[in-house]
Amino acid sequence: MHHNHTISIHFVNAILRSVDSEAVMQGAIQRGALSEALLMSPRARILPFQLSSVIKSIAKDMNDEFLGLSENALPMGSFLLLARNAIHSQNLYEIYKSTARALKVMTTQLSLELIEGDRFTRVRFHIKAKDGNASVILCELALLIWHRFPSWLIGERVHLEQVRLPFKAPTHANEYPLLFGGKIEYNCEFAELVIPNTLLKSPCRRSLQELNGYVSELPKLWFQYMDYGSRSIDISGACLNAMQMLDSTSMHKVAKSLNTSIRTLSRKLAAENVTFQKLKAVYLRDKALNLLANDQLSIEQITSVLGYTEPSAFTRAFKQWTGNTPHHYRKMVRK
Repeated sequence: MHHNHTISIHFVNAILRSVDSEAVMQGAIQRGALSEALLMSPRARILPFQLSSVIKSIAKDMNDEFLGLSENALPMGSFLLLARNAIHSQNLYEIYKSTARALKVMTTQLSLELIEGDRFTRVRFHIKAKDGNASVILCELALLIWHRFPSWLIGERVHLEQVRLPFKAPTHANEYPLLFGGKIEYNCEFAELVIPNTLLKSPCRRSLQELNGYVSELPKLWFQYMDYGSRSIDISGACLNAMQMLDSTSMHKVAKSLNTSIRTLSRKLAAENVTFQKLKAVYLRDKALNLLANDQLSIEQITSVLGYTEPSAFTRAFKQWTGNTPHHYRKMVRK
């Protein structure tokens, strides 16, 4: 697991824009420990627990697991019912099939459809949101949840051949490859997860007792990078994990830990439309943001921990990542 993972402020702002009640909104902001300056900084990033706190707060206060993003609410406890239904499935195919059947009974705002082909099956999402902004964030959340949860159920990350989105590439599009893996397609007719048929018979490996523990950690687990073993992990995720474990951004060391050559690693990353240099920047950025949240560490100490020779070099890099200096960012977080 890439423990230092951070999330674009976009997701919080998109959710908050659909909240009609000022009291509900302020409660969510307070529980998420978010400052006004942070919310107004378009390139700001937050920790998974902060987004999780915002979502939990809104869902509870509105009694709506759709967070006010659709015309009709989805009462609290609905996902738990879907999860308890899915856990009795024999395999990944049955997980999606049983979820599609259950959703038909529970809501008219979200439905799943399986489009089966010779090599791939498309899990198609039909989503009814209250406006364009809500449509994008509800689509993002639905695809994320119904990729992450089935992955947890079968004990391995579900490899996605493609993620198809029914809108143009947004400003935060660089978040998607790390959230989903696989190739991202925009301006599609439907929102779809494209899954190789070879994975559909992967057995459900979780117990009801394990499910209770999993649900108690939601929604935070949905916004952390997760892998459940090496069988189907994407190579970019494996690199981030290796950097975390080695505490190093050396490509030679990372490749060695993955039992591969630098050349092969580069080729595999290119297939995921990412470079090692980009992953290195993601790792250092997320680590820096986590370290800045620790008031005990000075900017100079953080510079040293990250491997920069001087604070000015770290400041330049950090400004490229977030649009702010480390000093200014720390002030925004503290407010």
